[in-house]
Amino acid sequence: MIFRFVCCFVVCCALQSPAFAERVVDLTVQGIREDILSMSEVCQNGPFDPAKVESECTWKKTQWAQESFGYVEGPVWVRFHVRNRTTPTHWLLISEYPWIDHVDLFEHRDGNLRLVEESGDSVSVARASVPAKQPTFALELPSNQERVYYVRFVGNAEIYIGLTLEDNLTFGTRSFSVRDLFVAFVGMSLLVFVANSFVWFRLRAPLSLYYCLFNVSSLAYGCLLDGSFLRMALKTTRFSDDQLHFGIGLFAAGSILLLWTRLIPMPDLFPRLNKFSRWYAIANCAAGVLTVIGVFPHLVVDVLARILMIYSNLLFYPTAIIAYRRGFRPALYPIFGMPVFSVFMFCYLMSGVVFSGNLIWKNSVWYAYLVEYSVFFASMVSRIRFETSGQMETFRESLARKSRLTGLDIEQLRLRLEEQLSQGVYEDETLSIAKLALLLKIRPDQLSE
Repeated sequence: MIFRFVCCFVVCCALQSPAFAERVVDLTVQGIREDILSMSEVCQNGPFDPAKVESECTWKKTQWAQESFGYVEGPVWVRFHVRNRTTPTHWLLISEYPWIDHVDLFEHRDGNLRLVEESGDSVSVARASVPAKQPTFALELPSNQERVYYVRFVGNAEIYIGLTLEDNLTFGTRSFSVRDLFVAFVGMSLLVFVANSFVWFRLRAPLSLYYCLFNVSSLAYGCLLDGSFLRMALKTTRFSDDQLHFGIGLFAAGSILLLWTRLIPMPDLFPRLNKFSRWYAIANCAAGVLTVIGVFPHLVVDVLARILMIYSNLLFYPTAIIAYRRGFRPALYPIFGMPVFSVFMFCYLMSGVVFSGNLIWKNSVWYAYLVEYSVFFASMVSRIRFETSGQMETFRESLARKSRLTGLDIEQLRLRLEEQLSQGVYEDETLSIAKLALLLKIRPDQLSE
């Protein structure tokens, strides 16, 4: 009897616990930012038709404020319940990760889902109620009332979801226009392009042409990356195609590698690696072009781009450090600049997944590009000065001297030479450098040094 009573008591407590109760977003104070996904239910690979959502969806409760759903064939649906206990009635729902084709908001009324608004990269900005960088919806939530909302996410690329609900006071702390560093990135890009053009016309340095290729491709990719800017400035969704994004992104990544093989004297340091890296960079640039015109699917290009970025990072740091240690002073800039660039890019990639609502990290991609432009331009100018001052020839001569004796035991070689001299090898009238090198088991050029 006691055992049955205890079991019933435990079950009743469990049913009353938050884990079994419906999770409600309870708005109680003004000036807040609420993470919605952690208090929502998610349906992955659900139907596109909202009328079939309840009958075909398998709902799962979430645990995190941001989640990745990878490449899914069908839409990802998010369902959440809001109760407003505050005076403000105007609230804003923000999709923190902006690069999704469609983010559509539905309201549950009278047993049906009613479409409130469409947003995303493929939707005209003229139809947006809030002209923001991220897909943003204006919600009217009367005081002391409740609403149930559904959000449908549709995309051809990997879907990241992070949802926040804010009032006007909190939303006003965000930045979407002139204060956004995208404007600074465009200005820096144009300035670097003009400076490189001047270097080319003045010094005829081929390196500046490679820098211009990287500069133009990264500027194009940056403009596509900031899709909301194109939607707001050009009033078009023509450039929202994922195929275009992936293709130009891969071309830009290939151009960075192509620039690097020229920026660092890789032909002198690593001849075979240099040859492979250049052809690999050209192949990726070609793959980017083929992706833009639709030959390669963007899923394949996504894999190629990830491999390229891993290869580039494994190449950049060791070659820069080795070049600097061998006497190539212009490599000093990338040694300090590239790690900073990598940190900013990592923060940017995580901005819609981890750093919700944080403007500093959301702008970190532009910090990264500003650092990269500065580092590469300083390296290029330093490299040109290094060549014009005659230091490059000295550097190459020192490489040649070091390379002849690399891997040889100099002390052991000296002892073998003294042994040959003690045996009177110098009395041989036919003695030559080649013959003596053969006796010492080394090459003639090594013996000469």
